[in-house]
Amino acid sequence: METSNIIVQKFSGVTVGSAKRMRKVLQLIKNSNNNSDLIIVMSAISPKKKIHGTTSKLIQATKELLVKKATHSFEILNEIEENHINILNKLITDNEELRLETEKRIKEECNALREFLKALEIIKEITPKSSDTILSTGEKLVGIVFTAYMKNEGIDTELIDLEKLITDVYDDSLIDTNFYLKTLVPKLSEIFSNCKAKVPLVTGFIGSFPLGILETIGRGYSDFTASLVSLAVNAKEVQIYKNISGIYSADPLVVEKAYVLPYITPEEASELVFYGLKTINPLCMDIARNQKIRIKSINNPDNPGTLIGPCSDEYKNVKSTVVLIKKDVLIYNINCRKGSVAHGTMKKVFDTFNKFGIQLDLVSTSQMNLSIALSNDVDKLDLVTTELKNIGKVSIRPHMAILSVVGRSLKSQVGFAGRIFTALADNNINIHMISQGQSEINISCVINQESKALALKCVYDLIYTDEEKKE
Repeated sequence: METSNIIVQKFSGVTVGSAKRMRKVLQLIKNSNNNSDLIIVMSAISPKKKIHGTTSKLIQATKELLVKKATHSFEILNEIEENHINILNKLITDNEELRLETEKRIKEECNALREFLKALEIIKEITPKSSDTILSTGEKLVGIVFTAYMKNEGIDTELIDLEKLITDVYDDSLIDTNFYLKTLVPKLSEIFSNCKAKVPLVTGFIGSFPLGILETIGRGYSDFTASLVSLAVNAKEVQIYKNISGIYSADPLVVEKAYVLPYITPEEASELVFYGLKTINPLCMDIARNQKIRIKSINNPDNPGTLIGPCSDEYKNVKSTVVLIKKDVLIYNINCRKGSVAHGTMKKVFDTFNKFGIQLDLVSTSQMNLSIALSNDVDKLDLVTTELKNIGKVSIRPHMAILSVVGRSLKSQVGFAGRIFTALADNNINIHMISQGQSEINISCVINQESKALALKCVYDLIYTDEEKKE
């Protein structure tokens, strides 16, 4: 099958969060279908923000199931069901048979989840697989509604539910890049080779993982699904539609001059995601090394947005430096009793944080101290301190932020880090930790959170004033 003209369009939950927004998405699909073959991937509905979305509500229902009983989880599910039916009723007004048939499917899906929740309440245990089964409902419901809407508008479509794509995998150590590329991609290739619909719609949920999909892939897992689908059909590119125009050179709410970057490499995107950019799921970057992923705005689809993909001569001289802030950070400092930070000490510390599933953002060492920057909303930090009490005295400094500068051009700029730190000092901004990765495309430091806006502006001005001088 010739697939060079295929585009995978992935729509975030906010872009399909209401009947009005779904109409806009459908029009975009119709316009795009004139020039390319399409495969559509959708996230679960988010009426406004992700925190109010279907996936977040299902996570809440899962967490509260054994605490507040199934009746409370049913209230959350009733709200989800009602929202999808209300959207359906607004979209399909001239085909009563299709509308009723679709409403029946929505209710059947929600009733099946209610029975599942009852069973979990009885056995009083929620496994990662159980949690994944609950989460999968969000993508299935939006798929049911939108495929019915597409059919009502005369588009030849088929809903492809990927909930069972992953089967018989019980060992988390088997889940790696090879598993995705050599097991899941061939399965997806077979699925699409057998699909006769002109515009198939794919659920963003791809199956249950040994540790759960949120632990293994994280939020935004439908981005990753779209990347896998793209590889499976050798697509021209993945287009991820959001409410933003792309990846900005800085937060446009803080820096007025910030603009949408036309292009960044997967390596740059990986660093940006690690330090707080929530535009795309980080696992996509492993896939993006071999394909093109474009972040686009649902409100301005004609704008090219930001392309993430392999570097070529076309993008050789394109600016890509980003300045960003990760706020709500704390510094966890250990003053070692033995007088020095030994190899065994660091291993113990890292193993302990890993045991409790806590991500470390920055690490800095001196002869007697080990300093770690991490998000201040992590759970079980007190348990970490208890386990490390024999190593040394622990102190915590809250209200911090991480300032990061990411860009492939940093490799060639001698003394650039020094200019950044000088600019911060000139603005009376104290630096508590400094880090530069081996890739040399990222420089990060920890500052007081109250200085984050000023730090962002002065570093941005330094970088882009320097670049303007060179031109």
